[in-house]
Amino acid sequence: WINRALSVHIPDPLLAVGSAFTQSVGLALLAMLLMLFLAPYANRIAHAVTVQPLTAGGLGLLTLIAAPIAIFLMIITIILIPVAIIAAVIIAFALIVAGVFGWIAIGYEIGERFTKAIHQTWHPAFAAGLGVFGLTLVAKALAIVPGVNCISGLAVILIIMASIGAVIMTRFGVEMVSAPVKTTAITPPTPTDQNPG
Repeated sequence: WINRALSVHIPDPLLAVGSAFTQSVGLALLAMLLMLFLAPYANRIAHAVTVQPLTAGGLGLLTLIAAPIAIFLMIITIILIPVAIIAAVIIAFALIVAGVFGWIAIGYEIGERFTKAIHQTWHPAFAAGLGVFGLTLVAKALAIVPGVNCISGLAVILIIMASIGAVIMTRFGVEMVSAPVKTTAITPPTPTDQNPG
């Protein structure tokens, strides 16, 4: 009875909200720290997602499908089991790093657009922190709401796929990806009537 009286019961929704807020703050702080040193790389990744979202998403999906298949093919050959274990750890770590860095880059793009909308110029670290905090908080908040959580989960998966694809396209932000060139059909000139002379 004394233990029950001393223990504080926190409802599950409050725990979920607190967890979402804590994770959002943690990712925002990580984004601010990374942007102090890696702002140009994040800018290139965010640019790749903006100008080629379908290509980035497709490449991210292909990567998430191909990585487990490659590991499985190494596992079924008994000789390569130790190599497969090492490869699985490296691939999983690389995908996590790519996903987090891509998420931060997308959050940075959101923060940059917000600062332009309010006609302000902020340091990239602050813009990234605000964007990542908002993106993560919205994703976590929608995941709590019944009936919407499946849609928000799909949206988060699509964002992660696009971020991983953009990281691969830019080689972790080293290379710049340009927008696809729109080709326009050239219409032949219409023949002009010539008067017989």
